[in-house]
Amino acid sequence: MAQDTGAVPFGYKLGWLAVRGRTPEQVAAALGLESLRPVPWLEGLERVSEDGEGQYFLPPVLDGWTLVASEDLLSEASRDPDSPRAFADRVATLSARLGEVQAFATSRVIEYHHWMRAVDGALRRAYAYLGESGEVQLDAGAVTPEEEALRAGDPEWTPGEQDVMALAGRWSVDPSGLEGHPAGAQPGLHGWRAGAAPGREPAPPPPRRPSPEQEAADAVGSVVQGLLRKLFR
Repeated sequence: MAQDTGAVPFGYKLGWLAVRGRTPEQVAAALGLESLRPVPWLEGLERVSEDGEGQYFLPPVLDGWTLVASEDLLSEASRDPDSPRAFADRVATLSARLGEVQAFATSRVIEYHHWMRAVDGALRRAYAYLGESGEVQLDAGAVTPEEEALRAGDPEWTPGEQDVMALAGRWSVDPSGLEGHPAGAQPGLHGWRAGAAPGREPAPPPPRRPSPEQEAADAVGSVVQGLLRKLFR
């Protein structure tokens, strides 16, 4: 087990959520996480940062916010050009259960950065930028005053990882500045995405509902089989 070193800053090359006014246990339940256990901050962050697919770390409540760190929260949003929109929809859906949910991510390799905010099921703001191609992949909702302050009136401004941290600090909590935070006296929670824990079989996909055309064909087939049985009795 990693040594308990108190609060550990994070955020770079990672994705995270910030949820207002909820406990780590409530957020973990809403995300469907499994195999929850308390761990020191350093161990939890090492697990989600180093080949951490399927793993999540939730520090104790920080100034009224519960954060959730995971490589999944970066990879899911940056997989392809359509991923940020789908991920933003997921954040909005999560906020219908949890109230206010924010999402942030940075990746130095492809220079991908995003920030999102949803409240009570409605997406208020979402922005995603891929520096590798210079493409704004998502720009939904009104630009907030906090974002305007980052842009400082520069028409050629593009975001970097420090902008993501700064905006997180203005909206909720900047995880890169947590060293020495009093919450470091408590452990966080480590958990696994449903079906991802070692030694567990992945959850089977939900059964697919047949299309209307297939349902009609099945109904016709049933009628024909009934008629044939009557003819050959």
